[in-house]
Amino acid sequence: MSYQRLIIVFIATLLIHSSWAEDSNNGSLGIGLGIPYGGIGINYNHTISEQVDLTAGVGAAFGLGWALGARFYPQNDGSDSGPRLSAIYGTNAAIQELKCEGFFRNCEEEITNFHGLNLGLGWGSRGRASGWDIDVLFIITSGVYDEIDKLEDEGYDYSEESTGRVRLSFGYHW
Repeated sequence: MSYQRLIIVFIATLLIHSSWAEDSNNGSLGIGLGIPYGGIGINYNHTISEQVDLTAGVGAAFGLGWALGARFYPQNDGSDSGPRLSAIYGTNAAIQELKCEGFFRNCEEEITNFHGLNLGLGWGSRGRASGWDIDVLFIITSGVYDEIDKLEDEGYDYSEESTGRVRLSFGYHW
């Protein structure tokens, strides 16, 4: 079993266990779009202190995506939401390759996901509260950029709209 599958099984177990936990005042389950949600998926935030939440997510966009990380809320005023800093490791890019041959352009699709560290700024609800979340995440590490260089050297074309290092994420937690 690959390490990616192990991570996804771990996240799924955490999400399922946390949603049935007796102490539900320290966690919230959400749905959304972006890196913390593994693409389009679910995310669980768990408050471990007044200023820190742990987060885990699993979803799909181009295959199965996942995310693990922490969020720091610099304001310690007891509010249920506020500005935050995030550090999340997980699926942060994908490459879709179309290999076409012949007169009728028989095309075969291959999708490869890439993972790495992402740092972000955002506003959102803490693990113990419901509310909207929005984050701007910056891709710090990802193997996608080396892969793009390799594919360019092999003569492939690519769509530049998806190669930036800034990603937006939003969702809602209950």
